[in-house]
This record gives sequence, structure tokens and C-alpha cells, in this order.
Amino acid sequence: MATIVLSTTLVACVEQQDHLTIAGGTLFAILIRMINRYPALRQRLFAPNGNLTDQWNVYLNDEDVPLQHWQHIMVQPSDKIHILYAGGRSYCPNN
Repeated sequence: MATIVLSTTLVACVEQQDHLTIAGGTLFAILIRMINRYPALRQRLFAPNGNLTDQWNVYLNDEDVPLQHWQHIMVQPSDKIHILYAGGRSYCPNN
């Protein structure tokens, strides 16, 4: 299973976990499995029309993966995926 390392802004959506393991396939399929397991992620990662938003940067083994390639890139069980907020700063609603 691939390891997904989440941005701190997403941790609250996944029961305070900063790492997840999800069965492989394409990067897009892994993201779909992840939001099926943790539905609160759907509104954070996907636009209302069902498309992935561009506010997140996704890295596969430390390499940036452009949004248009998520559906085609195969992920191996030993791979590490990082999902980071593209803005570069965290959002804290209480501040």
C-alpha cells in the first residue's frame, strides 16, 4: 500500500492522522479511495463539479505531479505521496 503524507490542514479530516496507507493503482484512484474512506476530504480536495481542485500540490516520491497527470500516474506500494496546500501557508480559522 502506498503511504500518503497529508498537509496539516487536512489532518482534522482524517481523525488526526498525518499518514495514511491506501491500496495502489493510479494516483487518482488512490485519492478516490482516500475520500471514500474519509468523506470530509471530498470538499477540501474536489470542486463542486467533481474535478480535483488546483489548490493542492501532490508529490510522488518528492516529485511534483501536475494536476492533469493524476489520472494516469501509476503508484507502487513502496511509493510515498505528499498532499500539500499550494498556498504555502496554513489556514487557521481561529486566528
